[in-house]
Amino acid sequence: MTVQFLDAASYPTITVEIGFSTVSSGSSTWSTGLWNTADWSGRDVVWTDVSAYVRTISSSRDKNRDVDQFQSGTAQVTFSNIDARFTPANTTGPYASGGVTKIVPRVPIRIRATWASTTYGVFYGRVNSWADSYPGQGKDCVTTINCSDVLADLATVNLAELLVAVGTSEAAGLRISRILNASGWLWGTDLNAGALTTMQGTVYADSALSLVQTTAESDGGAVFADQDGQLVYHDPYWEAGARSTRATTAQIVFGTGVSEVRFTDPQLTYDDTMIFNSATVTRAGGLEQASVDVDSVSLYGTRSISHSGLFCETDVQAALLADFDIFRFADPEYRVASIVVFPASSAAAYWPLILAARVGDLCTVKVPTPAAITITRSVFITGISHTLTSSGGWVVQFGFASAAPWSSVQGGWDTGLWDTVAFFV
Repeated sequence: MTVQFLDAASYPTITVEIGFSTVSSGSSTWSTGLWNTADWSGRDVVWTDVSAYVRTISSSRDKNRDVDQFQSGTAQVTFSNIDARFTPANTTGPYASGGVTKIVPRVPIRIRATWASTTYGVFYGRVNSWADSYPGQGKDCVTTINCSDVLADLATVNLAELLVAVGTSEAAGLRISRILNASGWLWGTDLNAGALTTMQGTVYADSALSLVQTTAESDGGAVFADQDGQLVYHDPYWEAGARSTRATTAQIVFGTGVSEVRFTDPQLTYDDTMIFNSATVTRAGGLEQASVDVDSVSLYGTRSISHSGLFCETDVQAALLADFDIFRFADPEYRVASIVVFPASSAAAYWPLILAARVGDLCTVKVPTPAAITITRSVFITGISHTLTSSGGWVVQFGFASAAPWSSVQGGWDTGLWDTVAFFV
């Protein structure tokens, strides 16, 4: 049986589909290390709706603050498997062909939600594992799948070393596009051009994921997979508001007022985990470049961050990246780290906003307190997690990063802000 909410009219229709292989071998793995001529493998797939058997769903995508990078998003789905349709040993079930099961690891999966005739992506990735369990002393059977989004697939593709470096002086967006093309990437992309640096020529010789992440790091940006399976690159101009109004106009106002989205469990923190007031950056073949905020050091002591082996083309650009770290991290911020929303509590108003939310969106969070003080913060979405169960309804948790450092530069960089270099004119 599928997830049954007590008040079904207050919830979107959830659709879970798995891309089973059309061939009798059931295998749906990579062909020759590339993404060949089909989206996920060297074999064609057919999307099969398995929504009727879903019992629970959870998905999560977020940024790792410790390394300032997005990790691969994950999902877990539990299915009713009383008829053994999801059991690999069942070679005569509905997901078998020619006596061979199609229940194999690494098949694609997509999870979508439809509200008011509009369909939104929730998760897009592949199944890493299938696990059967038999509760009630064998009277029931459930199958749980663990999944990762498309960012994880870049780690499986190692690019051979070229004899001659290519791509000298290209911007970050073009470099990422070049890496994806060399990897055989056939999914969608949403890549900002690049903002702060240009790249040295590359001979590859690494995993596609490492090359893409180092390219983003070399430009001060971030790369991640979205809920529709696109690879996204946000360069530093994103937060500055030069790429989209989604970063300059609050997409959701969380609060208790009229037209605001109510929330629970706000987590506010004022800590030292992301204070960095001494930054060093070294590009491949270059000299170490340093930047220090002496006022921050006097207040909090020396807290260091370093980057090495970056692809940026000149030491001047490396110095720019060091200044950029100081700009973002020299001062602590009393920030809203996360909140929890129950969209069904005001379904018509909340669902279109919650399901349309994207990583990188600017939002406003207004936290009321018992002392009659409202703490208001501007934030960027860095994480979105969904949890669906029959008993608990549909819960959405948002993770945030402070937008405070960017308030002085949105609408145009101050050309004297980071030393003598103009970031945006």
